[in-house]
Amino acid sequence: MNSKKETPRKAISRRDFHLLAMGTALAVATPAVPALADHHEDAEKAGPDLVSDVKSNSLLLSQVAYIGDSEREGQQCGNCALLIVNEGEYGKCGLFVEGKVPTTAWCTSWVQKREM
Repeated sequence: MNSKKETPRKAISRRDFHLLAMGTALAVATPAVPALADHHEDAEKAGPDLVSDVKSNSLLLSQVAYIGDSEREGQQCGNCALLIVNEGEYGKCGLFVEGKVPTTAWCTSWVQKREM
């Protein structure tokens, strides 16, 4: 004979189980929401990711002698043929996969943009 006494288990309904699971998930996720919102605001204030801040660009930056603020009159990324997208102060350069360049930057790959 079995000498152990089994305690009766209280049956939990499927609905109660789902409510408990959703409540637990909400309690775990709620503290992370303000942190995500703060990170988003900081990213907006910081401006775009520049090509000089992206690690994978470091070798190419040195090869083309990239200068973040050009001292060459009339030779800046803003009027270079390699600038694919010009968004005011920053643009997307065809040389770099990631990051944006200031329109005032310069490198040895600079080519005068043709006027059409």
